[in-house]
Amino acid sequence: MRYAVFILCFTLLSCGQTLKTGLWRGVLSMDGKELPFQFEVKKGDTLSIDIINGKQRIHLDEIKTEGDSIQIPMLVFDAQIRAQIAGETMRGVFIKNYNRSLDLPFSAEYGKERFPAADSKTNTDFSGLYDLQFDGDSKGVGIFKQEGNAVNGSILTPGGDYGFLQGNRAEGKMALSVFDGNHCYLLEAALEGDSLKGTLYSGKKAITVSGIKNPKARLNNASATVLKKGFSTLPFSFPDLSRQPVSNLDARFKNKVTVVQILGSWCPNCLDETRFLVPWYNENKNRGVEIVGLAFERKSEFEYAQARVQKLKDKMKVTYPLLIAGAVKDASASLPSLSGVHYFPTTVFIGKDGQVKHIETTFEGPATGIFYEEYKSRFNHLADSLLSIP
Repeated sequence: MRYAVFILCFTLLSCGQTLKTGLWRGVLSMDGKELPFQFEVKKGDTLSIDIINGKQRIHLDEIKTEGDSIQIPMLVFDAQIRAQIAGETMRGVFIKNYNRSLDLPFSAEYGKERFPAADSKTNTDFSGLYDLQFDGDSKGVGIFKQEGNAVNGSILTPGGDYGFLQGNRAEGKMALSVFDGNHCYLLEAALEGDSLKGTLYSGKKAITVSGIKNPKARLNNASATVLKKGFSTLPFSFPDLSRQPVSNLDARFKNKVTVVQILGSWCPNCLDETRFLVPWYNENKNRGVEIVGLAFERKSEFEYAQARVQKLKDKMKVTYPLLIAGAVKDASASLPSLSGVHYFPTTVFIGKDGQVKHIETTFEGPATGIFYEEYKSRFNHLADSLLSIP
């Protein structure tokens, strides 16, 4: 009998904790503020997790468990969650491998909602477009849609958008959050008339946000990057993932419209742009168009960048060449014909004559709704115009 009890105890200890399938509420602790998000645990042939942000689901399929420990790599990002499982709870840390000073405490509870139950005592409606200011300086556009007490939306800035913000209205205020596997944002705001006031938390930073409802709110789409005086082309020469040099003078680009995507595997907006570009390229490559990606990564070592970009290529099923262009901090110096690389992604359109025709520095992703539709329309119109030139 004692032997049987010993075997049972040993088996339980060896097997560790079983991760329950279904919805969980995760929390990242940011200097006293809790950023909540939801994820769904699934079990098929393998264990997987979907991070949920509004309409977006980020599928994570490289989960590792051992005993009561779990390791959750974050898609293509050089980041992960490591935690201990204890029944219907988890506790651990969200780790950015390239900069451990950015680590955040992580916890999770099974079956909990993203935010506490919303109220129905107020009739405040946050729906609409807003002209936003951050800390009274930089500008953006707030895009919010409220249905009942549920609020979804995004924030668009000259450097891109903040992804799918999801939350609710409670006690007359709205609270929205997003966690995309690398970046995390929490917006808390109140509305007085048409004036929005609140705070945007990101990691260990907090900035004030103010705004005015404006149905015509728009950004100035002037490019933050231009060609330097005396330049008309974008010379580049960088190694591909096999260390083979690729140059703008190569035969594959000759007499073709070329789209140069300046990106990084660490950049969520770059992933959204890649999700658009991959099917677009597959549908249009026979029309005489090429795309090439110039990847600038968090570290300058080739092997590090190669591993990150290879993972992006595999996960996103990228069919155009991706080149290892260097470290993020060296992006401007690596492309001396440009006035600077200020935002990721930056997209350069080159005509059949090899001359730069247009530079786009604000990517409006799927979370921005109508702005994303306008972006796709502009992209297609420009590509069609360049392709129509003999």
